Amino acid sequence: MRTHAAKNVDVPAVIERLGIRIDPRRSKGKEKWACCPLHAIDGRPERTPSFRIRNDPDSEKHGFYQCLGSCASHRRSGSIFKLVELLLGLESRTEAKRWIFEESLGVEKDQPTRVLIDAKKPKVRTRGTERPIGVVVAPIDRWPQMAREYLDKRGIPREQAEKWGLGYGKFGKYANRIFFPSYDVRRRLLNFTTRTYIDDPQKFKEPSEGSGAEKTAVFGEFFWPNHADRNVVVVLESAINVLASEREAPEVFHGAIFGSEVLPGHLLRFATFKTILVASDPDPAGDKYFHAIKTGLSQSKRVERVAIPEGTDAADLARDRPGILRANIIEAVRRAGIVFL
Repeated sequence: MRTHAAKNVDVPAVIERLGIRIDPRRSKGKEKWACCPLHAIDGRPERTPSFRIRNDPDSEKHGFYQCLGSCASHRRSGSIFKLVELLLGLESRTEAKRWIFEESLGVEKDQPTRVLIDAKKPKVRTRGTERPIGVVVAPIDRWPQMAREYLDKRGIPREQAEKWGLGYGKFGKYANRIFFPSYDVRRRLLNFTTRTYIDDPQKFKEPSEGSGAEKTAVFGEFFWPNHADRNVVVVLESAINVLASEREAPEVFHGAIFGSEVLPGHLLRFATFKTILVASDPDPAGDKYFHAIKTGLSQSKRVERVAIPEGTDAADLARDRPGILRANIIEAVRRAGIVFL
């Protein structure tokens, strides 16, 4: 059976994105022919086109594919969503649909608005966003070699990466990137950032507007204790720096925002601690970061800056000169009048 949702799919664009090469000699009109891409799943690439797919948005058969060759019976035919699910190794058709529209492979169509009101069960918008299609969170030994090498390069041990729920982009918008999630205390994904581990000029990439991501989320707040027990937090400029600081000083809590702009919501989160230690980089951006937090919180909280030597940051310091970051955090804690345990 074909689904109505397939009518909103740009089938040629999906075919191209999946790397399926259409045979122009055999393809006529609304039927597109190619060597079956599903044969490769079993390691038997096809040489003669036996795969056809319908491109006809006005028909119920739009996006319907069929293999007339030797495909396994459960793969032989189905919708464009089934095709995406099989070729990308997704867990469900729902994920396939989400991938298609996240990749802008859909065709926008005006739909009549329907409003359903249930007085007994009002719908409340869920906070946060979803893990993107194509991002994998799995034990580090299953990661690609280049992704594992990047963790090693930044001094991030496998146990810490798995504790913090790091992942990698297998395909799609965040391909070849490390995934740094920001969860709240209920393990809801509020926001995330990704960092390339290949030679991509755009180092960081965050969720787009409209994704539901909570821009004031703090990386690390999942590990914060109840409000009554929030004494000291070390605030840094990036997720990688947070991980480095945790390795050096696991006795305190840590947090970082994604991006460089300190928003009022970030300050409200940091203000749940009595003392805020800012371990920002020793450069103009780091100075601006520190002053934004100090200006916003110093009237009611103790704000101290952790010394970071020029020409480095917390992550480089922890990796190349172990112990110095810890000593500087301890010194900042003592200036704040707190006994460091």
